[in-house]
Amino acid sequence: DWSSDVCSSDLVVVKAVQPGDAAYNPAQERLQSFRVALLSQSLTFPALGTASYGDAPVTLRASADSGLAVSYAVLSGPGVVTGGTLAITAAGEIVVRATQSGNGTYAAAAPLEQVLIVAPLALRVGVKPATRLFGSANPVFELTYDGFLAGDGVAGLDSLPAVNTVADESSPAGIYDLNLSGGRSSKYRFVFTSGQLTVVKAPQTLVFESLPNQALGNAPFTLGAVASSGLPVAYQLVSGPATITGNQVSLLAAGRVVIRATQPGNGNFEAASPVEQAFNIAERIEVIALNSSAKDGYYRAGQ
Repeated sequence: DWSSDVCSSDLVVVKAVQPGDAAYNPAQERLQSFRVALLSQSLTFPALGTASYGDAPVTLRASADSGLAVSYAVLSGPGVVTGGTLAITAAGEIVVRATQSGNGTYAAAAPLEQVLIVAPLALRVGVKPATRLFGSANPVFELTYDGFLAGDGVAGLDSLPAVNTVADESSPAGIYDLNLSGGRSSKYRFVFTSGQLTVVKAPQTLVFESLPNQALGNAPFTLGAVASSGLPVAYQLVSGPATITGNQVSLLAAGRVVIRATQPGNGNFEAASPVEQAFNIAERIEVIALNSSAKDGYYRAGQ
């Protein structure tokens, strides 16, 4: 007769007995043991290949020749495993390990690893057209984005692209390229489209102070209108007994004189609005006494 007892998961002990009979005494019991080796198993884990950020979750297809279920874990990279699928969370290399831990019949399989290469998704970045006046600082340029996946946005970029242009405050009126560079993202690769900055002529104004009345016989006087652009001012005689040479006014006779100041502009400034001033020329002035008020009286020499 015999009996057995399992002492551990792989050790079997067998006891042999003979109880004897009327002629024989019982035999001495004998114990023997042996180990039961677990069956080996192996895994097959096909290559994962490549994907792009934004692709659907990847089905993991490792199998054990034992038929037992395989488990997965992400060792590194932008991925999350749920059951037998791998979700992609960014671009990069995702290392996935497949394991099968065995059971009472099969020993654990040697783990296998595969790498999924995830390419960044194209994100088109442009810059809106901008306009400014000559002599002004460049505005803050506004970027445009096309290609964000749902839930993503500018706030998720590691750093924003920069706008570059050769135009500065001193650049003449014209059209200048706005070029994009830089920026960084763990999910997207930037595809840049240049924009344009248009520098337009700046407005200007004239300051032409009122002119004092004159007396016939006074020496020619100088006109002093000033353009905000700093450009030279021109003068025209609108009416009256005087002549203008450059910015010098000569008196010819008594009467009322009207003078117009103009600045026609140039490649960087618009023409200024003309400004007119008038003054009267008296026939003569009889000076009876000279005091401070007389020196600065109604009829003065030109200034």
